[in-house]
Amino acid sequence: MESSSTADQPMDLPQVLPGDITLQREMLQSLQLQSLILERMDEGVSVSDENGFITLTNPAEDKMFGYATGELLGKHVTIQNAYAPEENERIVGTVIEELKTKGSWSGEWYNRKKDGTSFYTYSFITSVSIDGKTMFVCVQRDITEEKKYTDILKQSEERFEGAVAAVQGVLWTNNAQGEMIGEQPGWASLTGQSYEEYQGSGWSKAVHPEDAQPTIDAWNLAVLEQKTFVFEHRIRMKDGKWRLFSIRAIPLFNSDGSIREWVGVHTDITGQRQTEESLKESEERFRSLADQSPMIVYIVEPNAEATMSYFNKTWLNYTGQTFEEALGRAWDGIVHRDDLQGVLDIYVPAFQARISYTLPAIRLKRHDNEYRWHIFKGNPRYLPNGEFIGFVGVGFDIHEQKLAEEKLAYRTALLEAHNQANVDGVLLVDAKGKIISYNQRFIEIWNMPQEIVNAKDDEAALAFAMTQLVHPHQFIDKVKYLYEHPTETSLDELEYKDGKIIERNGYPVVGEDGSYYAWSWTFKDVTRQRQIEKKIKESEERFRTLAETLPQLVWITDAKGQQEYASSRWKEYTGLEPTGAESWQQMVHPDDMPVITKAWMDSINNGGIYRSEARLKNKEGISLAFCTGRSHTE
Repeated sequence: MESSSTADQPMDLPQVLPGDITLQREMLQSLQLQSLILERMDEGVSVSDENGFITLTNPAEDKMFGYATGELLGKHVTIQNAYAPEENERIVGTVIEELKTKGSWSGEWYNRKKDGTSFYTYSFITSVSIDGKTMFVCVQRDITEEKKYTDILKQSEERFEGAVAAVQGVLWTNNAQGEMIGEQPGWASLTGQSYEEYQGSGWSKAVHPEDAQPTIDAWNLAVLEQKTFVFEHRIRMKDGKWRLFSIRAIPLFNSDGSIREWVGVHTDITGQRQTEESLKESEERFRSLADQSPMIVYIVEPNAEATMSYFNKTWLNYTGQTFEEALGRAWDGIVHRDDLQGVLDIYVPAFQARISYTLPAIRLKRHDNEYRWHIFKGNPRYLPNGEFIGFVGVGFDIHEQKLAEEKLAYRTALLEAHNQANVDGVLLVDAKGKIISYNQRFIEIWNMPQEIVNAKDDEAALAFAMTQLVHPHQFIDKVKYLYEHPTETSLDELEYKDGKIIERNGYPVVGEDGSYYAWSWTFKDVTRQRQIEKKIKESEERFRTLAETLPQLVWITDAKGQQEYASSRWKEYTGLEPTGAESWQQMVHPDDMPVITKAWMDSINNGGIYRSEARLKNKEGISLAFCTGRSHTE
């Protein structure tokens, strides 16, 4: 049995045996630690039920989405999604299918804040079963900035690919003296110069003024030395734009060793040069971003051995390795030996199929030799030509989350054991009236058929319960009223057709912020108690009937002398109502009080009958009557 809470509110403390102070303290410390962990996590954490309604968020989640503490509770998870309806339905369907088949899902998610702005997170969702009920735990980290730089890198790579594909060579020829002679259609098409304009050294007029003379000087030197000419300069295209070209020209020789002509090629490297600069900047940005990321970032070579070619500073700082030490298969000494085979069991099939993979929970050794739990996600990398070049992945610390899950499992088991040991029937339902948990005593009190218990059918269980009651409609009306007024509590009795009387106690499970999470019911069989009370009442009535018929003064006091009852004869004689000890003490003669007091105390101490005589004042206060009193203790 479990109730939801916001991360900065303590969880419900499990009930333990009254004398077990040590266990109470341990459970309190455990719950306080669990709450503190959630409160201080940098990652946003939320829990939703199988219908998609949020039951828990931590402060990081609230802040990430711009909500106040507890404001997301009870809301449907779609309030956080920024996808269009059709796309959201498709994506959510994919996630749910993976949760059903694998138990977890991770990836990028497009989110919407309270103020309507959108952002991206890297999310990890796990499906857990608590008391037979499916819950979804989502841990997410804001990757909006990272994605922005990733998109910039992608755009840069696309520009590079386009530039490489667009490279075209422009062929031209010069005579042996290095002069452009004759038709040069490629050059004319490139620069827009006419035949007359490019003849001789006229071609240099299309070269950028800053590059023209250096080009001529280098060209003349190559012609003089009869060496291959390699150079770069800017050319004004026929559309008037300047572009950077690489030039390579070689001499063609006659049989006598003299130069026949020169053949050259102008290759547009504008895009290539820009791409090189962009790639250099992108690589610097990627590494800078990766090194600043609190997550581990890594690159895996395209092999089944999972050798590494890159780790960011987060990994290096955590492990204490240098960059060179971390490469290759050095991670063998970092991953816990009991987790190594599990890593390969997941990675190798993913490598063979070229698909994404997730390592849901593995232990990594820190530089101080302490092991902590981490999760990793890897995606395949491809070149533009479709060539597979390995994986790029991220990982982050889930140690506190893992410990919290273990504590939660322990707490759930402890509460379940407590419920089963309870002598009363226990039932817990959620805010919608759906059964969360119950104990065996609850089944016994209600004589619930096993087939209904096994089916966990809420409607069938309620319908059967109503057949057991003398007043079923009063029962269901009270339940509906309380569910509509969750701030109220209930204590009443149910009369069963078989004669049982069950005391029903209900109270809401409400957080400190007033959020209503569930309703708790206990059912106590008070049939025997009510039967005894009935007999006592009947005996009391017979006693009072007898007392009223006697001519003597009859009254009853408690052990402290407080008068609880007096017969009508007492009232007629004294004129007083029974109002505590004063009502009879003021009627006793002062000289007789010590005698009565001693007899009274002896009876109280010994538990026996006492007899005494005293003078009582009547209601006129004039005459005194000498009376004999006799009482006994109960």
